[in-house]
Amino acid sequence: MSYKEELSSNAEKSFNEFQQESLQSDTKIFDNAYTNNNIFKAQLALNADKNYENFKATMLAKSVGEVYYAAYKIRFYTSLHEYLGSLDNDLEENVCEYFCGEGQGIIDYLYDCYISNEYSSINNWDEMTGFVNGEYDFLHETEDEMA
Repeated sequence: MSYKEELSSNAEKSFNEFQQESLQSDTKIFDNAYTNNNIFKAQLALNADKNYENFKATMLAKSVGEVYYAAYKIRFYTSLHEYLGSLDNDLEENVCEYFCGEGQGIIDYLYDCYISNEYSSINNWDEMTGFVNGEYDFLHETEDEMA
């Protein structure tokens, strides 16, 4: 087996293992959610996970310099991925349900909100809860004014 064939074979094995782990993780999240009646939290966690994986793949394809200059964005995505991916976050079910409508781009959407609001902070879970709830409240106020 040539070196290229071996690399290709190893990459395929790694990808298959990743898919299997991802499927097991998704199953575990939904099983736990059904037990605790947190269906929208689980869906939001899966959406955030898919969004984060796409972001991560994009970052890995960039040069070292581009990644260096994206450190702020990387920190945001990593923090929100961890927060939204946990069923232990303090978000209410109605907030999770609302943001499930953003689909798999939830972290992208929240990042756009974050950079447009100079007073936002995500240094701990309380601040992340406040940030996400604040965006939810803002969007509801905007929808009410338009109605």
